[in-house]
Amino acid sequence: MPMTAGLSVSSTASPSTATTVSMGKPVSCGSRRAVITPTCQHNNTGVLAHASYHVDVPRLVDHDQRRAELGEAAIRIILREGLGGVTVRGVAAEAGWSTGSLRHYFGNQRELQAYVVQATTDTLRRRLLPRVQRPRTEGSVVEQVATIVEEMLPLDAERREEYALWSAVVEWERHHPQEGGSGTWNDQRALHRQCVAALRGHEPVRDPGQAMDPHPDPEVELWAALLHTFVDGLAAQLVDTPGQVCPATAAHLLRSLLRAVPPRITAVQRP
Repeated sequence: MPMTAGLSVSSTASPSTATTVSMGKPVSCGSRRAVITPTCQHNNTGVLAHASYHVDVPRLVDHDQRRAELGEAAIRIILREGLGGVTVRGVAAEAGWSTGSLRHYFGNQRELQAYVVQATTDTLRRRLLPRVQRPRTEGSVVEQVATIVEEMLPLDAERREEYALWSAVVEWERHHPQEGGSGTWNDQRALHRQCVAALRGHEPVRDPGQAMDPHPDPEVELWAALLHTFVDGLAAQLVDTPGQVCPATAAHLLRSLLRAVPPRITAVQRP
């Protein structure tokens, strides 16, 4: 007889029918284990007259979905308390889990935070990449590049939230150095490198891996470093001193810097 979660099965037994049930013991149910709990009723002579059986089959657990729930809970904590609030107890409470359940997935706080940092990075990339890669055809090259770089600046509520999450990722990377340096820093430098290369008139790089390498044009490398440093400082001022640096001021300063990038000389002009 096939078994499903919450199924109740009733049967009536005659005096000549013998029914044996292993009370409270698991039985096989496909790839899962079910527990049968019988309830017995006897007639006046002590003979079994009726028996009902309740079958409890554990539900299948989608572990990827549960990990995603944990990542979302951790992101809410980061936005409220920073990365320091991402503890086994804190994430369990935020997700509505017991700490014991969470420890089935992560043995300690470091494992949990490492997962949360990666999940946060993946979330930010999913948000940011479509905006950065959106085709831009209107306006000057400076204006097109400016709208790309502005996606990295906390100019509105959504981007302020993203900046807080990026800051948490950078904090983790600072305390847990990775081979090859900060992945966050490398990603941002690659973006700034491509922006400056566009301003200098270079063809766009199609291979994402190639964008991580130094550009053969030394001026691209110099101005990418300047732009990266400028954007980091401008982002911090937008968050820390909003009274002195507002979004309009930030937009003006960014475009002023981009216009200062010297064009590439492609040929020597003859008189």
